[in-house]
Amino acid sequence: MQLINFDDVNGINELLEHVGVSAKLGPFLGKHLTQVLGQQQPDINIESIEFIGAGDCSAEGMQNSDAGHIVQIDALTIPLNVHVVLISNDRIHHLDLHVKIMAKSSDGKYAITTDVIIQRQSVV
Repeated sequence: MQLINFDDVNGINELLEHVGVSAKLGPFLGKHLTQVLGQQQPDINIESIEFIGAGDCSAEGMQNSDAGHIVQIDALTIPLNVHVVLISNDRIHHLDLHVKIMAKSSDGKYAITTDVIIQRQSVV
């Protein structure tokens, strides 16, 4: 799988690491999108994922009274757009996806969920 334009996502990688995602954004999306899209069509093979851009991240939390200026994040949302090229049923599919990665803290651990919305698709 080819990962395109993931060179400048260090800030997103740091946020993902903070909420317990050990994989970098590109490999995380590769694995996750294969699972999500594979639920609809089990024979998919993702050829490439191109990072188009990220929207404004949002976070909720509280200031840690012991550490002064440090904020404990309770919830984090990272919206981003990617272009995916995949093969399914011997056809090439181009998908523009909006992916929202959400992390919510409970008892010191983060639960990670996502929303994946197909904004545009074409078949070659």
